[in-house]
Amino acid sequence: MNFSTHDIRLAATILSTTPAQLVGFDRSDPKRIYFYFSQDDVAEEIVESFNNREIRVDPLRYGMAKAYLSRLAYEGFVL
Repeated sequence: MNFSTHDIRLAATILSTTPAQLVGFDRSDPKRIYFYFSQDDVAEEIVESFNNREIRVDPLRYGMAKAYLSRLAYEGFVL
């Protein structure tokens, strides 16, 4: 089962800290985009750490991941 989120900050954190892969995204809702990741079990651990503000993220990797996701969300690039 895949993990999904509409929070771009969480999605960038998952991309920059885990081996989970972005497997898709959904822009059918005009107000938000959903990002889908493989490895639901890994992502769930990250979500808990993210929500508790306990996770450490490499700033460069996070910035690159967020820029990539922003391009997907707002410029319509494909995976």
